[in-house]
Amino acid sequence: MKKIIFTLFIAALLCGPLTAKDNKKKDNSSEWKEVGDQGKKALKETGNFFKDLGKKIGDGAKEAANDVKEAAESANEVKCIGKWGFNKNTTTIEVKSNGKIEIRQKQGSDTYFWKGTYTSTLKMLTITVESEGTSSWTVSNETKSDGPKKMRLTYSTIKDDDKAMKFSCTDIPDDADGNSFASSKIFTKM
Repeated sequence: MKKIIFTLFIAALLCGPLTAKDNKKKDNSSEWKEVGDQGKKALKETGNFFKDLGKKIGDGAKEAANDVKEAAESANEVKCIGKWGFNKNTTTIEVKSNGKIEIRQKQGSDTYFWKGTYTSTLKMLTITVESEGTSSWTVSNETKSDGPKKMRLTYSTIKDDDKAMKFSCTDIPDDADGNSFASSKIFTKM
């Protein structure tokens, strides 16, 4: 773009004297004055062009920065907030917006649970298990000598379906039907 404008400027400077020579009534000083005026005009137009271009680039940069900011905020948003069930709700995962999580799994007549808090990255929740157990026994993980248990739960959305989500977690045992959660399973919103 700069080369084109520079070429136009040089062409204006070179063509100016040619048009001035065709007009024999003008004296030498008026020819140079006209060349100078044409040069000033070309410089002014070039300056205005770059000024407008700078404004457009500045506006575009601001818009691009806002788009990047919105994309980053969207990426950090936990998309799995809600209660999700698998296999007739024999295994449920409830992710709350306040940073709490509860996983429940029915095994025969008993229900196992893991309760805690989570932190999130793009597609993974790192769960700090505060308590786990069944209806007949509970262990508080906060008092363990090696610290609280950690679980990693990965999730992904299903395109065009806000009522289903894929979850996987190697720390959740196989359910009563032998379904392994080490690989992704489709949970539906409850």
